[in-house]
Amino acid sequence: MATILIVEDDSAMLETIKDILEMGGYHCDSAENTTDALDLLMKNDYDAIVSDIGLPERFGRMSNMEYGFEFMRSVKGSRRLAHIPIIAETGYSEDEIWDKAKSAGASVVILKTKILDDLVPTLVSLGIKA
Repeated sequence: MATILIVEDDSAMLETIKDILEMGGYHCDSAENTTDALDLLMKNDYDAIVSDIGLPERFGRMSNMEYGFEFMRSVKGSRRLAHIPIIAETGYSEDEIWDKAKSAGASVVILKTKILDDLVPTLVSLGIKA
């Protein structure tokens, strides 16, 4: 069974993503901030990461897209983690934000409004089956 790390600070969105993935047969772990996500990545093996772009640092500071981009760059800059595909999810549809996410290391960007329909097919298209 494939294991997915969800990085999402909005609890309702986190539960939605978790439900979608578990119904699709995936195992999920989650983190609400970039620091906890990196800690989990160093302790566990994951087949993919589903990450919001706007993320807080550890101590509940305000969400910021730069934290999300920096998280993706940290994953892709690590020899141990660079192979893990990142699916970035966002509420923003601007090309500039999507381009920044892809430059930071996202394999795919999905609009939050499309996550229900697109998440599992995207994982499958990346070769990550439950």
